[in-house]
Amino acid sequence: MVFVKKSSKVGVLVVFLVWSKQFHFFNFYVDFEKGKMRNNHKSNDDYMERMFRAYESMGIDVKRPENVSSTTRRISQKLQGANFSISEANASTQWRVSPRDPRGVLYKASDRPIMCLSVYDENEAVVGSSDHALYTFDPSTGRKKRRLYTKRHGHREWVTCCTYTSTGEILSGGMDSKICVWDRKALRCDEMLGHRGSVSTLLSGKNCDIAISGSYDRTIRVWNVKSRKEMAKISKHKGPILCMDWSRDSSMICGSRDGKISIFDLNDTRKPLGFFDCERAGHVTSVATFQAQGSGKSVYLTGHQDGCVRLWDLRTKKKSAVVKRACHISADGRAGAVGKIVCSNAHSELEHLGGNVIVTAGADSSICVLDPRSSLKPCIRFSHHKDFIYSLACVGSIAVSGSGDGNVLIHDLRNGKLLYGIGANQHAVRCVVARKEFMVTAGDDGSALCFNYSSS
Repeated sequence: MVFVKKSSKVGVLVVFLVWSKQFHFFNFYVDFEKGKMRNNHKSNDDYMERMFRAYESMGIDVKRPENVSSTTRRISQKLQGANFSISEANASTQWRVSPRDPRGVLYKASDRPIMCLSVYDENEAVVGSSDHALYTFDPSTGRKKRRLYTKRHGHREWVTCCTYTSTGEILSGGMDSKICVWDRKALRCDEMLGHRGSVSTLLSGKNCDIAISGSYDRTIRVWNVKSRKEMAKISKHKGPILCMDWSRDSSMICGSRDGKISIFDLNDTRKPLGFFDCERAGHVTSVATFQAQGSGKSVYLTGHQDGCVRLWDLRTKKKSAVVKRACHISADGRAGAVGKIVCSNAHSELEHLGGNVIVTAGADSSICVLDPRSSLKPCIRFSHHKDFIYSLACVGSIAVSGSGDGNVLIHDLRNGKLLYGIGANQHAVRCVVARKEFMVTAGDDGSALCFNYSSS
């Protein structure tokens, strides 16, 4: 009996210890999950730090964001080892010569890095900063309009993305998981809440009230901006959403850090049109939609950590990419992630290339021009940058790119020539927006520079 009693006591003790351990583990898990959400910005900082170290291990000199005092900026700095010359006087457009003032018009927004930029028209642009605020300004004069931040309204962490709605309202997303819809006149905003992680990307329709957001919480959300309500939530991915794009036919493509790609019809988000796994390619670092000639249907382009661009066509019913093209791989075999994909539709000026080209920028500091008629075959390569390319834009047959050393290069897609360079920002050029009449750059020095290309 004694033995039985002792055994039962031991059994009860063991059960209690096991139960208490599970209980404490459960509490730890809850605290961990709460802390993960509470300290989400720290997780992002840690990830960025690992990214910087990875770049450095590959021999890529990436300048880290830092507080920048209002020192004098460089004007028209020449790149080492590059010979810039202004194109011929009989160039067909004003973009093939330098801007009216190569120094640009300076707007000093903040002493902290600018993370995002959006332009509404020639009279208003907005930048989002790591100081938690947004700043609107006039691109033509560099004059400040508004600082969007108060103790009651605005973000509490870095502003990571921003865009304009069709009615001119400003949408912004931040590391605090919030999406803010800013009033056109008053210094206040409405918050669209739902995400539980940093908002990484934000899209807004030009002719509708729909906005789409992607987040580190691994979800994509569709919003009605007018009502400020969530319309749909997509939770198909197992990694943070890194990039998105949508097309004229109401379809949307998303890429995530888990190496997966999803394509949805915005009219029915319950089931994806396509869901593809590219784990061996690494993170999906960029996406773009491309209008297939003659069909009116969209095909989809994705850039990956392995330096390859892939083309997806849902009409083929294939579960793999229709085309895979290695674009950004160095001579020693190291891959440079495809950071940007831009489609140019300068039909008249690019007639010899079918009127359409695809332009990519990679971590190998090069820019590739791909021909969609010949399975994305590279027809032109620009290798003039001496640093990591952060931003890329196209205006007609001109490609504009900004790099980590603060320089912007202007490329001619017709003949593969480098036209000229502009010493824009003091540090990395994070954002470039190019329009027919002007260009705006913004970066880690906390400033935006506006360049006028008008012939008047």
